[in-house]
Amino acid sequence: MELKAPPLRGKPRAWMVASAAGALAASVVVTSGPVAPAALNPLPANVRAVPYLPQGQVLEHADALVSHGGAGSTLGGLVHGVPHLVLPQGAPSQQRCAEQITRLGAGLVVSPAEQSLGNVQSALQELLATDTYRATARRVAADLERLPDVGAVADELLRRYR
Repeated sequence: MELKAPPLRGKPRAWMVASAAGALAASVVVTSGPVAPAALNPLPANVRAVPYLPQGQVLEHADALVSHGGAGSTLGGLVHGVPHLVLPQGAPSQQRCAEQITRLGAGLVVSPAEQSLGNVQSALQELLATDTYRATARRVAADLERLPDVGAVADELLRRYR
């Protein structure tokens, strides 16, 4: 089992996610972003911190995604059929992505005011223990796969409206 947590801007939040994931029977990868991975030490034995990994390469092996709810992370999780724990950090776009993940049933959200070690740990455990989140995320991925290719749509629009 793998969990991917993209950068959460700063040691406290990234460390909190790593610590929450430490209680899981899982292999956890946390990307630390601008924070040096060593700054997150000490980490639980099952958690590895790295500065960056290509999201697509990690998500194809992940059982869950934890992120701030940015558009790239949210879409990446949906495309790969990975249930998502969203920890929005205040940007309106992150809140909108969080609301959509909840509306779809593809994950959970812990609001900024509720983001404590215990709450994140509980949400992670629920996300991984509840099969409907994974099933829904996979259904959304299948729906996205059936959408027409963006290039083909652009070509058709140019053909029609030139």
